[in-house]
Amino acid sequence: MTQIAEAADRTTVTVRITIDGPLGWFWTKVLGGDLAKSVGADLNALVAAAEGARA
Repeated sequence: MTQIAEAADRTTVTVRITIDGPLGWFWTKVLGGDLAKSVGADLNALVAAAEGARA
């Protein structure tokens, strides 16, 4: 789930990753740690793209 909130000169993006379903436990073990590690870099890339579009 992604939420975007805008106020004056600031945009806040909130990202929530969930793994669900009958094999959720399996995919959490396989992907869970790597997904959590990559979120920071992914959000930094999003910020860079947004700031570039604004310039």
